[in-house]
Amino acid sequence: MASQCQKHFNFFLIKPLIDVKTAKFLQKFSAAENYICHLFHKQADRQISKIRRAYDLKETSTAIHISAEINWIFFPQLNKLTDILPVFAIIPTV
Repeated sequence: MASQCQKHFNFFLIKPLIDVKTAKFLQKFSAAENYICHLFHKQADRQISKIRRAYDLKETSTAIHISAEINWIFFPQLNKLTDILPVFAIIPTV
């Protein structure tokens, strides 16, 4: 019953939700010019790689790609979002 509610109301499972939020945070963390962030840059990259491997994604996947792919895996009915992914990929983030 819980899986049906998740499917029909588009609720993520907890693990993928945490992975998406973590990937987004780590990508921003890696890009920061702060000295402390720079010290942990390689650890952040390793953690993002671990998330990519968990979902069998390319090593070049950005956080937005990770998010879109996880959406597609768990909510295939929403796969129309992946049709607009290239548009988002070229928009610079702030």
